[in-house]
Amino acid sequence: MLKLTYTDNSFSLEYLTVDYSHWINTRVVLGLQTGIPLHIASNTASFLIVANSPYKSHLKAIATTGEITISECDGEYWEITLKGMWVTSDITEETGVFVTQLTQSTELVLQQIQTDYFCLT
Repeated sequence: MLKLTYTDNSFSLEYLTVDYSHWINTRVVLGLQTGIPLHIASNTASFLIVANSPYKSHLKAIATTGEITISECDGEYWEITLKGMWVTSDITEETGVFVTQLTQSTELVLQQIQTDYFCLT
């Protein structure tokens, strides 16, 4: 499972070995126990990577499976889009957590390239 965390001024991606459904269920129970509003919706999430990544051909091959979508933004960046669940306590904000379940190989590739090839600014 991949967990993408979006804050006001940063973005992070984590590979988690926990089961996707278990993670969602745990968040629902936590929200009920704490009384904190919780909004969960099927959605997409995107992030940018630099276009000159050496993983370019590998990402294109993954995109042919439908697991991810790749869009060229300009000569410098690509946008990677994933399908999954958006989890937030405030539906009007752009901060929250996005979780998705992809094949393990795809998740590991995205985790591996995040440090050197994600565009975080």
